[in-house]
Amino acid sequence: MDNYGFNIYQGKEYKGESYISEGVNEKEAPILEILEDKGEGKLYQLKLPDLKAFLKNKGYENFDEFIARQESEYFKSMKHIPNGYYYLYVIDKNGHVIMLVFGQENDSFPRLRKFPIHICFLKYLEILDLSHHRIKHIPEEIVNLQNLQYINLEGNLIEFIPDYLWDIHSWRYLNFQKIAYEKRGEIINIPKAIFNLNSLRNLKINYESITRIPSKIKNLNSLRILCLSSNKINTISEEIGELALLERLDLSNNNLTKLPKSIRKLKSLKECYLHNNQLTSLNKFVGNIPNLQKVFLSNNLFLKFPSSILNLKEISHLEIDNNKLIEIPKDIDNLIYLEVLKLNNNRLTYLPHSFGNLTSLKKLYLNNNQLKEIPISIQKLKVLNFLSINGNNLKHIPNVIEELDLLYQMDIDENQVKILPRAILNLKKLRILKIKTKSEEFKKWKIKFKLECEIQEINLILRHSTSDSNSTDLKWLKPWKKKKEKAETRLKQIISNLPPILKDLERKGTNVRFQ
Repeated sequence: MDNYGFNIYQGKEYKGESYISEGVNEKEAPILEILEDKGEGKLYQLKLPDLKAFLKNKGYENFDEFIARQESEYFKSMKHIPNGYYYLYVIDKNGHVIMLVFGQENDSFPRLRKFPIHICFLKYLEILDLSHHRIKHIPEEIVNLQNLQYINLEGNLIEFIPDYLWDIHSWRYLNFQKIAYEKRGEIINIPKAIFNLNSLRNLKINYESITRIPSKIKNLNSLRILCLSSNKINTISEEIGELALLERLDLSNNNLTKLPKSIRKLKSLKECYLHNNQLTSLNKFVGNIPNLQKVFLSNNLFLKFPSSILNLKEISHLEIDNNKLIEIPKDIDNLIYLEVLKLNNNRLTYLPHSFGNLTSLKKLYLNNNQLKEIPISIQKLKVLNFLSINGNNLKHIPNVIEELDLLYQMDIDENQVKILPRAILNLKKLRILKIKTKSEEFKKWKIKFKLECEIQEINLILRHSTSDSNSTDLKWLKPWKKKKEKAETRLKQIISNLPPILKDLERKGTNVRFQ
C-alpha cells in the first residue's frame, strides 16, 4: 500500500524503509495489525507511534487510543472480498470499526467495481479509503455513516458525486482526485454544499473542468490542504486569503496567469504548487508569506527569475524547470536555507558567483541549459551531494570540485568535456559519475586513476553514442587501494569486458589511460 506507507508485497518481507518503531515495549504499546487477505493470513505490524504519525500527515489527528485485533465479527459477512485484495482496519476500545482501507496487492488483480454495501452499516466508521478501484456509484446508504470524516475515492470511475453525500456533516477530508466524472469537459463548479463544511481540513478535487475558485472558499476556515490541480482554473477569488490555517495549496495543471494579492495573508502556508500554468511573473506579495518552504513553478512562462522568491527566508525547495530564464539574480544567496534547486530546461548561460553562498544546498539540477562553465564558488557548497548538469556547453570541470566532500552523484552527460580532472579522485563519497560523449571522441578520454587513492567505491558510467542511438555503459566498480597485484588482476578483468572501441586501453605504471 505505497499510498500510505503501509507496505504489503505478496507476503514477502518488505525490504525498504521500516515502519516499525524501535525501543517500544510490545506489551505496553498497542499494535496495529495489517492483514493481507490472500489465503496466507500473514500479518504485518505497525506500532502506534507510526500510525499516529501517518494520520497526522494525512491531516487526521483525533485518535487517542487504538486496539488492533486479528479478526472482527464485522467482517464475517464480507465474503465478497476475493483473494488478491487486502484490507486494513482499526478497532477502537469499544470494539467498533473506525478505520477501513481496501486495496489490492498489485495491478494484476481485478479491482472493486461496486461500492461494498456492507460498509454502510459500520456506523462508527470515521476513515474510509477505496482509492484506485473501478467504483462507479456511491450508494445512498452511505448517509448511515454519520461519523465518517475521511473518504478517499481517488482514481475511481465515479459517474457523479451525489448530493446526499453532503448529508454527512462531519467531513474533514475529501479526496475526489483523478475520477472519471461523467460531465468531464463541461464547466463544473465546486459543489456549493462543500462550502458549508466548516470542519473540513483537506479538500482534493479535480474534475478537469473547474474554472474558478469562488468567494465562498473563505467559509472553509479550518482547511489545511487545498488541492484543485488538473482543472481549468483561471480565476481565484481574493477571499482565498481568509484561509489562515492553510498549509498546502496545489493549483498545478490549470490556466492561471496571475495570483491574487491576498495570497500574502496565508501566513501558515508551507507548500505551494503552481507548476504547469501560464504564469509569466509572481506578484510581490508572494514574498510576504513567512513560512513558505516549498515552491513549484516548473512549466510556466517565466522570462525572469521571480524576484519575490528572494524574500522567502524559509524556502528549502524550489523548482522552476522548463521556463525561459536567461539569468539567475545575484541575490539568490538570500535563500540561505535552500536545499533543493531545480533549474532544468531554461536558457541560462552562467551562474553568478554568489551561487556559492547557498551553503545549505544538497541537490542541484541544471540540465539542458547553455552553461559554459561551473563557477569556482561552487567549492563552498559543502553539503552538496547531487549535481546534475548534463546537456550544457561545459568544456572542463574545475579542480575545486574536489572540495565537495559529500558529493555522491554527478551527471555531466552531453557536454563538451574532453578531460576529467584528477581532482575527481579526491571525492571520497562519490559513487556515481555519468558521462556521455560521441563515439569518435571516446578514445580521447583521459582518466588518471591512482590505485593507492582513498576512494572507497565509484560507479563510473562512461557512455558513448552509436549510430543506432544505443548506449554502452562502462561501470567501474570499487577502485581499490590494496596490493598492486590484486589491482592488476582486477584491471585485466575490466579490460576483458570493455566494448570493442575501448579494447586499446593502455596501462602505464599505476595510471589507467584511455587512448
